Amino acid sequence: MKVIRLHPEDAGQDLVGREEFRHAFRQLATTVGVLTYRDAEGRPRGMTATSLCAVSADPPSLLVCVDRTTRTHEALEFQTEFGVALLAEDQREIALWCARPGADKRLRPEWLGFVTATARTPRLLGAVAHFECTIDRIEPAFTHSIIIGVIRETIIDPVVKPLLYHDGTFGRLAEEP
Repeated sequence: MKVIRLHPEDAGQDLVGREEFRHAFRQLATTVGVLTYRDAEGRPRGMTATSLCAVSADPPSLLVCVDRTTRTHEALEFQTEFGVALLAEDQREIALWCARPGADKRLRPEWLGFVTATARTPRLLGAVAHFECTIDRIEPAFTHSIIIGVIRETIIDPVVKPLLYHDGTFGRLAEEP
């Protein structure tokens, strides 16, 4: 068993290796999320997010972790809002498209849902859920930033099933007998 110290002055001492860390966290089965935003020209963009979770119900909030070297991070530093779509089991193509490092992650028009008066971020048609968030803060954390969003609106489709990710593969919930 490895000892993990979380203090910056201890970095590099008794820490698990990068690949061991990645392999261990790939064992965490999770719903695939895509962070959505508009670039400086107003074009819809997305980034597949594997580090995503609820923060609090009061106020309703979530966090997403974004690598500080990415274009998404750079764009979010100048944003006031972002969205998070929890993908449906038939949206694997979107997850793969938005996960390509360094590639153009402009969201295709056929993936985008309707726009309402309250929608400020791109919404993915057919997603299990969409969260409209206002950025509360961006906190640096080693190679990433923790972006905390206060949730202004949610859209939930209770009929569709989520796209899951586990150990490098996509999957779906099994039907109970």
